[in-house]
Amino acid sequence: MDQDNCTHDCASCGEDCSDKIEDNIDEDALHHLSAVKKAVLVASAKGGVGKSTVTAKLACELAKQGKSVGILDASMSASSINIIFGIDRSPEIIKGGIYPVKTDLGIQAISFPLLTGNSSAPLFWDGNKSATFARQLWTDVIWENIEILLIDTPSDTADITQAYFKNEHIQDVLIITEPTELSALVTSRTINYAKMNHLNILGLIENKTEESAQSKAVKELTDNFELTLLDRVPFDAKLNDAANDGTIESYERSFFPNTISLLIQDI
Repeated sequence: MDQDNCTHDCASCGEDCSDKIEDNIDEDALHHLSAVKKAVLVASAKGGVGKSTVTAKLACELAKQGKSVGILDASMSASSINIIFGIDRSPEIIKGGIYPVKTDLGIQAISFPLLTGNSSAPLFWDGNKSATFARQLWTDVIWENIEILLIDTPSDTADITQAYFKNEHIQDVLIITEPTELSALVTSRTINYAKMNHLNILGLIENKTEESAQSKAVKELTDNFELTLLDRVPFDAKLNDAANDGTIESYERSFFPNTISLLIQDI
């Protein structure tokens, strides 16, 4: 293009110019004001295994050890992090970004219902629109000095999960399962999908166990995939009550010594 007529707006220019600047936009990058040392997916294709409760309780234990923690609730239709923490206020929205809500322990959290103001509002979006919005929770939220960001993923391997599993800025995943053959079978799909996307599987957490020893189903899962069973969480009605009542932060029992040790060893 004739330099005298150049507007220097390369993005809208159709000319093939040697001086043209290509915009290499990273659509999966965090907000430019965010600071996150480590992002970890919490995942299982099996619904009902307690991913959200595990995510919330793990975040609480990390926060009580002085770690700066964030939770991104990536589910749209089944968001529950706001309920588990009893959050009833909206995040601060500024031009170009969203600040997550802070819990009593200082955990930074974002969940779809916090943006709508209605926890029971139905969602009638198709998978593509849901995935687009879920990705915006990653790109548009401003995380302040987070050491560990836990991402509570939906119970499937569909659009939203794919968007996060394929995000090159996320390397680690925790797998959640229950001590049943059905749960182990369905969870194996998540493990295989994580391997397909070259994610680092940190290990398994066996939730809702009622036995003192590792279940046969979970042992076969760890043996077949050569994975570490990090921690086992016994079924506890009081923990369920705390999650349902929004008082998870006041529940004192600890469950994740090995998971926490692994997560904080390099931050």
